[in-house]
Parts: sequence; structure tokens; C-alpha cells
Amino acid sequence: MDAWVLWCRLRIVDSGGRPVATHELTGPGVPDLHIVGRIARLALRAKRAGGWVELSAPAPGLCELLALAGSRVDVQGKVEFGEEPFGVDQRQEELHPTDGPV
Repeated sequence: MDAWVLWCRLRIVDSGGRPVATHELTGPGVPDLHIVGRIARLALRAKRAGGWVELSAPAPGLCELLALAGSRVDVQGKVEFGEEPFGVDQRQEELHPTDGPV
């Protein structure tokens, strides 16, 4: 069984930039998609209240998982993931001859 390690510190900030809560997110071994979902739920709740979340001390691999999931979270005061993750932009889907009518 893996030892529990710190995956990140998470701070929930209100619309005025004041911290309202802090959490240390821990788990066994390396971060997984479960923690990404947990961070996303906290970020959504904070956003609905007009605030945001900030992460600090992310474990190796956590930022990559957040990017893979398309999460837009402040990491150590810098927005790590922009409006369109991975440089994906919105374009029309390509039409193929075998596609049905549009």
C-alpha cells in the first residue's frame, strides 16, 4: 500500500480576493482523476459563488492531469490552463462523403 502524500494545497477565494477556506488534498501515491474531479467540483462551487480556487504545491503529474481534463485552475497565482486547453480552437467539423445528411 502506498503512503499518503500531499497532492496539493487548495485555497477557495471569494469575489473580493479574500480566502474563505483552505484544504490540503492528499492521497496514496500519485494523483489520479478522482482528485481532478474533486478539484473541479470545488472550483465550480467557488465560481457559482463568484470566486475561484488557487492551487499551490502541486504534486508531480497533477498539473498535467488538470490540463488533460481541460480544467482552468490558478496554480500558485498563475492561470495554468487557458480558455482553450491544448491550443484547440473551435472549427467546423470536416464533412466526409460517407457522412449522412447534415
